[in-house]
Amino acid sequence: MADRDILERLDAHMERGNEVMDRVEEQMRLTREFHRVEVSEHREFVRQMILRVERIGRDEARELSRMNDRLTRLTDELERQGREGREDSRAHRNALVKMLDRLDRLEPPPATA
Repeated sequence: MADRDILERLDAHMERGNEVMDRVEEQMRLTREFHRVEVSEHREFVRQMILRVERIGRDEARELSRMNDRLTRLTDELERQGREGREDSRAHRNALVKMLDRLDRLEPPPATA
């Protein structure tokens, strides 16, 4: 009878061990599923962030291009104004030199006593 008791106790112990293993396997399955979902959600989050960063980069590049175009136009305008200013200055200087040359050719005013 002792052998039979031992076998029954071993069978009961094995049954409990099998139940525990079933619960452990179920927990492992749930954990794997949870991680699968987490990884999937993380990948989607990273994908969305990359798309946002790329969009922001394109927007900034576009804005920098606009600013560069505007700066180029302003620089061209300043260069044009500078050329016109130098040309005007040269023309005024030449006109003054001609006027001074004419004054030199005029007879001096009569001396007053």
